[in-house]
Amino acid sequence: MTMRRTRLSREVFTASFKVARRFRAIGAQVLYVPSDDYRASVVVPKKVAPLAVSRNYIRRRVYALLATLHKEEALSGHIIIMFLPESKKIPLKDVLVSIEGTLRTHLRTHLPPKKDMR
Repeated sequence: MTMRRTRLSREVFTASFKVARRFRAIGAQVLYVPSDDYRASVVVPKKVAPLAVSRNYIRRRVYALLATLHKEEALSGHIIIMFLPESKKIPLKDVLVSIEGTLRTHLRTHLPPKKDMR
């Protein structure tokens, strides 16, 4: 799971939100700002999941996905994942696969080359 220190602060979130490149995933929008450090934030509105328990569950699943991608792909930059109201009708698994595909596809140009493990 993404640790608290890798989450976006309110000030950085607001600044990143204004200048971010936006990519569309099924049921979510991915916002990305290139940066040397890695920071992430997930927004799950009440229209998607009315119960706080459900919103927190979704948020934790996305943070776990981001943590895995950060380890595998050495993600950098400020990433904001915003769930859209239409995601309420789509299974969470499909939305997560779409988010992962979007991150791997669109951020590949911003990722550093993988280190050779020889």
